[in-house]
Amino acid sequence: MTGNLRRIEKTAQALAEELVDLGDRLNDTYERYMQALAPAVQQQLVLAVYHLCTQGYPERFLALSIADRAAVQIEIQQLARDARESFERYFDEDDAGLEESELSVVAAVPLDSPSPLDPPLDPEPPNRPESSDRPDAAAPSSERAQDLLDERPDEPSDELLDEPSDTIDADDSMVADNPAELAGYASLDRRELLALALQAKLQAQMQEEEDEDISTPGNLLMWQRAVESDIVKMLHDISLEVNQFLQKRNVLPQEFPSRLFEAIGQGGDTAEALSGTPNVLQLTIEAGDAEDDAKMLVRLLAIDLRLSEIEFADAEVSQPRHAIRKLLAELSGLRKRYAANQREYTIAQAEVAWRSTWSEQRGDS
Repeated sequence: MTGNLRRIEKTAQALAEELVDLGDRLNDTYERYMQALAPAVQQQLVLAVYHLCTQGYPERFLALSIADRAAVQIEIQQLARDARESFERYFDEDDAGLEESELSVVAAVPLDSPSPLDPPLDPEPPNRPESSDRPDAAAPSSERAQDLLDERPDEPSDELLDEPSDTIDADDSMVADNPAELAGYASLDRRELLALALQAKLQAQMQEEEDEDISTPGNLLMWQRAVESDIVKMLHDISLEVNQFLQKRNVLPQEFPSRLFEAIGQGGDTAEALSGTPNVLQLTIEAGDAEDDAKMLVRLLAIDLRLSEIEFADAEVSQPRHAIRKLLAELSGLRKRYAANQREYTIAQAEVAWRSTWSEQRGDS
């Protein structure tokens, strides 16, 4: 039993180290991705507005005065620079990196099901003495079991585990300082006591791991999904701001309500861009009275920055994206192994709990 717990403990430590390494690499890759995405967004935004003004609504753009055209171009360049800076500063100002303390909140609500590696309740030994008001009469605890284990050699010998003695001798080196604690352990043999101590040690180490920013593969995946969601939202907000500005400058038609611009991009990259131009969305809507049978179909072109189109047009962005996909494949495998280790630990924990409370009941002869 003790050997099984030790093996599970070593596996859990190895998985934790692998998770930290994978988290560091994923964080670094996303930082490189953001630095590459920032100038690509700036460039693609300017190109999309250029298409809108020269091919989408050329008559409306020509109707502007020279000063107004220059003002539109200056403002678009400023909006593009602001968009670039927002991506470049993402990990600095938004505290999105794995090193930041906000991920301790994510760790408190893991994506996976409740982890069986969470600190278990201390198994209650048989013949537990009744509680007393005296503080030194407390029942034996897993902390005390850990102390007793620390006093023993790290690897108990086979002779010790095979020893036939069923109880702890009064003159043994493992005698507790508190007689009340010793009474609780009196019915446990050496195997059971060592198993309880190992369980307490593993429990303490699991608690330390939970205090880290990223404690499970599910939490790392949750962080990754949050970053992706932020990217999509940033692109949507930039598109909305640019569309509203172009409408204010009479480049886009005034009759379309602003809430229509807010709906653009809500479908994410799954929506189809019908304009044939990257990051420009074409909408066709009906205009006219509800009672009028002769309704008109009106075409609307608007800016819709789409992550897939930006990546496709820029190799500097697609390369770190490919690296992210490979890291996510590693994370998927790590999640499976982590879940298997959790399951194995739960089984071992249940076996220890069974042995710690089992006592042979003899019927009357």
